[in-house]
Amino acid sequence: MEITIPWLLSQILISLMIKKTESTITNFTKSEKSFDILIQVGEQHSASTRQFQALQVIASITHPGVPVIKAYSWAANCDTSNHANIRISPQLVYNSILVLKFHNPGAALGCVNLLRKNLDDFLTANGSRIPKELTIKWFTSSKSKDIHLSAPAIVTYHQQYRQIQEAGLAELQAYRKIFNLTEIQMNWLLTYMRYWSILRQCCGGHAAEIWKKQLNGAKIETESMTDWVYPACEIYNLTAVEQSLRIVVKSAVFGPSLQNVTLSKYNGSFCMEGIKKLMKTKVHKSFGSSLR
Repeated sequence: MEITIPWLLSQILISLMIKKTESTITNFTKSEKSFDILIQVGEQHSASTRQFQALQVIASITHPGVPVIKAYSWAANCDTSNHANIRISPQLVYNSILVLKFHNPGAALGCVNLLRKNLDDFLTANGSRIPKELTIKWFTSSKSKDIHLSAPAIVTYHQQYRQIQEAGLAELQAYRKIFNLTEIQMNWLLTYMRYWSILRQCCGGHAAEIWKKQLNGAKIETESMTDWVYPACEIYNLTAVEQSLRIVVKSAVFGPSLQNVTLSKYNGSFCMEGIKKLMKTKVHKSFGSSLR
């Protein structure tokens, strides 16, 4: 990776931000959780993964001392074998914060009902006379319409795709009031999601289609570059962006769960390896700066 003065200055600023924040961290225990489960239900291609990721970051920021488990499921029995292969047990629900993603509202409701029953049975079997009432927050996303959930599910926040197109990272300000985030916590959420969003659009299998075409020599018309959703991947040093995310997430403000997941996926070569897989032909010389 090419080391530049602006990049070095950015790393110094991140390090100073980390030191300033770590002295203000409050470590919660499982008995002090302000919520147990955050559920994202969204249409495909509605930026549902973006909301899902933001919820994991928020859970980690607000509860750095509590394990945060993130999983995706299609099934009403909470099966996650097609994503993280995590067995969602009563013990896991009791000791952790779950961040779950579904594309099917019915499956999400079925999973929650099963979790409630299993947790009540677990607590009763272990001598608790009062079953724990799960605190669940529901979040939805769609491209053109609301996602309707049956009672008693009340949607905390609905993300509309157009809002993200127009507002970008500023759309995340909606979560500040929902979770009573401090200014420092909000800054960390925005910082993490800034780098994550670039890597999501420019690296790996979920990269923007127009970037995939660019990587394979397609000429992009100027009109396309003025589109709301144009990712502009060619302007970034993507290896540096990945390294910046790795530095940011090492702050204790996020807690070990998010740190482990992030550092494992974005291992320093994720983007470069992902781009190599996307390239079916030799990359155009003008994109060389993005591949360092």
